[in-house]
Amino acid sequence: MAIFSSRTFSLKSGGIVIVRSALPDDAQAILDVATSVLAENQFTLTTVEEIKGLQQQVERIADMNQAERAIILLAEVDGRAVGAADFRCGTKKRNAHHGDFGVSVLKPWRDQGVGHALVTTIIDWAAAHPDIEAVRLSVDPTNARAIAVYRKLGFVDEGVLKRSVKYEDGRYADSLLMRRDV
Repeated sequence: MAIFSSRTFSLKSGGIVIVRSALPDDAQAILDVATSVLAENQFTLTTVEEIKGLQQQVERIADMNQAERAIILLAEVDGRAVGAADFRCGTKKRNAHHGDFGVSVLKPWRDQGVGHALVTTIIDWAAAHPDIEAVRLSVDPTNARAIAVYRKLGFVDEGVLKRSVKYEDGRYADSLLMRRDV
């Protein structure tokens, strides 16, 4: 199972962020973070319209908590959800040794260390699983803030997927693939 006790990190502002496994009862908090981030962030792949409903989110969290090679996290400051992340390994025998993750942080909490805490927790969790060899991600190459965090945490560029994202207005964007061995 992918549930672990909480971890505490210091924020740049001097406060504390607690990162813990999300539970089915946290589904609304996860939805609130996702909805807020997707509504204002140009760098996301998922759109607000694609967000799953509350019941589907409850089921997704429960499923991820039962999986051996997946984890879903919630970041809280003073009991309020300020970020979330999830990681899932490949489901085939030949790609189960690595997984991909996504991170969402509410705008007022960016540049405070919340994203760093979430990604650090994913790295450490993956490193504690001998069958997991690497964590990977895809990021918009113009998202300098996120790329700086990933590079600081030891991620390296693997390549670029050209025109991998198509926006509603017909514009395309590339995706930068990054990896960190654990």
